[in-house]
Amino acid sequence: EESEEAAPEFVKRNRLTVGFVSAMWKLNVTPQSVVRVLGPWGPDVVKNLVQRRFVERGLNERECEILAAYLYHINADKPSGEYALNALLVPVMKTDHPGVYARRPLADMMHKLPENIPVVFMYGDRDWMFHPQVHKIVSKMPNAHLKIIDRAGHHVYFDNPESFNRELIALLE
Repeated sequence: EESEEAAPEFVKRNRLTVGFVSAMWKLNVTPQSVVRVLGPWGPDVVKNLVQRRFVERGLNERECEILAAYLYHINADKPSGEYALNALLVPVMKTDHPGVYARRPLADMMHKLPENIPVVFMYGDRDWMFHPQVHKIVSKMPNAHLKIIDRAGHHVYFDNPESFNRELIALLE
């Protein structure tokens, strides 16, 4: 077990939340199941979350309503592949970048890619899945680059489309 000092500030400040999320993860409680349990309050909770995240990114109220309705309905539907999440992913809290990562990451196989194939890792500066080994991977691969998109979370193309498109066009040219 790692020492208390090894835990990042986010984890230290949010011990109860991190413990609760970790316990729920082990019980296979998914974000989708939480939306289903909320019942008639689910649409309003999803709408509030969407508005908090996307109004500052330029979505108007109608666009937030459409996105919230879409997200609510795809999450409130009967469960399907969501139960695979627990088998495929694991929460990692004692790192500079706490988040949820693959149980069997592709990182160990990246060096097998031919050097003539360019590899680009693109993350948002607020990405919750920023892989802790990405700098190490990029440093060992002459054909790899790391691009950090400002003012973006995991969905960089949605959170900051201007910067994402600029980086993508530059890479393709």
